[in-house]
Amino acid sequence: MNNTPMHCPGFEANKSLTSVTFKCPSCSKTVEVFSDEFDRPHKCPGCKQQIDFTKVTFEGSSA
Repeated sequence: MNNTPMHCPGFEANKSLTSVTFKCPSCSKTVEVFSDEFDRPHKCPGCKQQIDFTKVTFEGSSA
């Protein structure tokens, strides 16, 4: 009998994560943030500016 799990370790803890994409208010680069990261500060990977979530326009999400 094979006891190898059919998924990665930590799968159960992360299977309910969702992601949201939006444009950086400074440079318009598309940024993706996962639901477990909303309480952390984020910098844009393009312009390196701190993202002000009160000024972003959300594009979509994945479940």
